[in-house]
Amino acid sequence: MDASRKRARTGSTSAEDRLSALPDALIHTIMSFLKAHQVVQTCVLAKRWTHLWRSVPNLDIDLPEFNCKINKDDRATIVARYEKFVDFADYLLVHRHQDGTFLDTFRLQVDSRHQLRPEDAGRWVRRGLKCSPRVLHVQNVLNYGYKYNTVPLELWSGPPSSCRLTKLHLCGVLLNCSFTEQISSVCDVLEEMELKSCEIKFQKITSPSLKCLIIHRCYARCESKLIITAPHLASLHLNICEDYGFKVLVLNEMLSLVKASIYSGISSPGDVVLLSSLSNVTSLELLGFHKQV
Repeated sequence: MDASRKRARTGSTSAEDRLSALPDALIHTIMSFLKAHQVVQTCVLAKRWTHLWRSVPNLDIDLPEFNCKINKDDRATIVARYEKFVDFADYLLVHRHQDGTFLDTFRLQVDSRHQLRPEDAGRWVRRGLKCSPRVLHVQNVLNYGYKYNTVPLELWSGPPSSCRLTKLHLCGVLLNCSFTEQISSVCDVLEEMELKSCEIKFQKITSPSLKCLIIHRCYARCESKLIITAPHLASLHLNICEDYGFKVLVLNEMLSLVKASIYSGISSPGDVVLLSSLSNVTSLELLGFHKQV
């Protein structure tokens, strides 16, 4: 073997040794900046990395990114790639849960244009929640013609003591009455909740721990009211109107509230908008109000 080939071989071995010598915490930090399918692919980098993907603290499963190079008009390829993605996500989450370590952040992004079956996304959320994440992001990209293809969400199925959620961001998700029941009874450390373009089937949100609440362009299937009770809420942003199915807005006592931005287009005769105990608010923006009581 000539000298140049020996040097090349020695260099690659040295690089591999340095890679294998990285501590788990540093490897996990690197992985946390990657999409889920890229995280799994790291298992081929070195023998040391073979199973590290199973315990990465942040998991980002992204269907649109998985299919980013596909022609949007090639429906057959989109369907085939979607089935491949389903197998990947199921395999990943089953093995991630079997590892037994908690997640810090679980992020799922899906897209109704990619042959999404809402029940698949609902299953992935349930399996992700079994890893007890502190932060949950679920985004269903909604486009014209796909509005009602919302993802069903069962927020929590484990023992209450294992719920560690402090931040909850949902977009394009179907939220039943059980959602707010779990918010009030199970998610006792939840501090931040953001709901965007969600289908709401509940009429009240009650949380003793919530500090920041955003509800933006969510809609109700039937004429509904929204009652919010959150005594420790400090920041509130609401954008609701009749077009989204809401008829009544009730904000119960919020003595901790210091910042509020509320847009309400509720204007039909006999409708009531009740704002009470906002005396401590230092920044208040009210838009679209036709009647106030």
